[in-house]
Amino acid sequence: MPYTELVAKKIGEQDGKAIWELHEPLEWTNGIMKLKVPALFQCDYASVPRIPIAFMLMGDTAHEAGTVHDYLYREGAVLEDERVTRECTRDEADKIFLIIMGEMGINWFKRQAMYRAVRLGASAHWRKRKVLEPFMEGYKW
Repeated sequence: MPYTELVAKKIGEQDGKAIWELHEPLEWTNGIMKLKVPALFQCDYASVPRIPIAFMLMGDTAHEAGTVHDYLYREGAVLEDERVTRECTRDEADKIFLIIMGEMGINWFKRQAMYRAVRLGASAHWRKRKVLEPFMEGYKW
């Protein structure tokens, strides 16, 4: 498995979505690129609109991929690539999301649907938050 175990706890809800906070870092590598999502990072995993058919088909899945994707969309997120630490592009973040879903064993249809959804609808979230900027203030483990 090219990623470490996801250790997170649900800390509440915001705008109808569950918010999770990492208790331990989540690390991922494909042998060329690697990254480390820090402990205390807050995210909503792979958020899917609460449209019944969309959520039924793709909701509550791809938690590791969604966490990495949320991290890479934040200002200050870094990716190590051939010993160079740098920010990635939005296109790279979305492709890494697709790669990790494949590593997780998510079927081709779901992977493609979720990848295309972020390509079409996630641009408004690109670099809108800093890496450790919380969704929910004042939460204590």
